[in-house]
Amino acid sequence: MGSLVLGLGLLYSQIFHQPFKEYVSFIAAGLLAWQFLSGMVLDSTNVVMEAEPHLRALPLPLPLFAARMVLRNLIIFGHNLVVVMLMLLYFQHSVSFVTLLAVLGVALYAIAGFAVALILGPLSARFRDIPQVIANVVQLAFFLTPIFWKAGQLRPNNPAIAFNPFFHFVQLVRQPLLGIAPSLTNWMVAILITVLLLVCAFLTLAYTRRKIFLWL
Repeated sequence: MGSLVLGLGLLYSQIFHQPFKEYVSFIAAGLLAWQFLSGMVLDSTNVVMEAEPHLRALPLPLPLFAARMVLRNLIIFGHNLVVVMLMLLYFQHSVSFVTLLAVLGVALYAIAGFAVALILGPLSARFRDIPQVIANVVQLAFFLTPIFWKAGQLRPNNPAIAFNPFFHFVQLVRQPLLGIAPSLTNWMVAILITVLLLVCAFLTLAYTRRKIFLWL
């Protein structure tokens, strides 16, 4: 990940006329958050299908496999975090109490990812085109979310900022790593979305848990 960030930072810092050190740090923290988020969303579509052998052998609860998916992505995030933190320290970003807010952001990511897995997992088993649709949506969201470009380059009410849930989630981890506290709006939007996802996950699980075997 380090070489990717340095290469992209060198290129895009010149395209957007940004200071190299500041821009590389921005990209590193943003990509770290994005890869964790997008990884869970994409993996969620395969949770049920990957668990097919286990579900046929034992009556294991589906949330167990959703939690396994989240844990797998959390481990990958931890490995990437080490690289990003070394880069941030090298570019003289100090660690402070604000940095610890990233822990809360990661926890919210995990809860939201768990809920998404319980929604997309069963639906993807029923409708096999959903994984490809989700992959396309995530790819589009990557370009609409401020990862390589900064939100300040657009007007505040731009739809890519105001109505982009990925933006608010990314801010919860990226900003603390850069020594900046996320805004109250970022927290409120992310928490509200997570609560709605949990409600949808409960309803989806209640409706599909007895039908999953028919879809495998």
